[in-house]
Amino acid sequence: MTPDTATLPVTQCDQCNAQEILENIENGQEPITDHIVITTQEGCKHLLAKCEKVDMICDSIQLYAKTANDTVDIGYYSWMPGATLSCTQDGKWESGIVNDIESVYCDFVGCK
Repeated sequence: MTPDTATLPVTQCDQCNAQEILENIENGQEPITDHIVITTQEGCKHLLAKCEKVDMICDSIQLYAKTANDTVDIGYYSWMPGATLSCTQDGKWESGIVNDIESVYCDFVGCK
């Protein structure tokens, strides 16, 4: 017996476009300094992003995710913030509890 394909869930976790959220930054926001997109065995995309300043020491480095309603620090290392974003079943980026991410960017403070 074959399953009814009409009842199988449709996933769009392979449809997220990393360039859209990497390039959707506003004036004064610093772009992500390094990133890679990987695809899982299931075909879903993940975006690994990080913020760093080479040959500089900063008082603060943060990696932010912007949604329609909020901006949240999603970086997981204070000395060189990085984050993993996942493409959801509905084709939108998320990171942890932050859903529907529209852009990601770095914030460098007091770099010398």
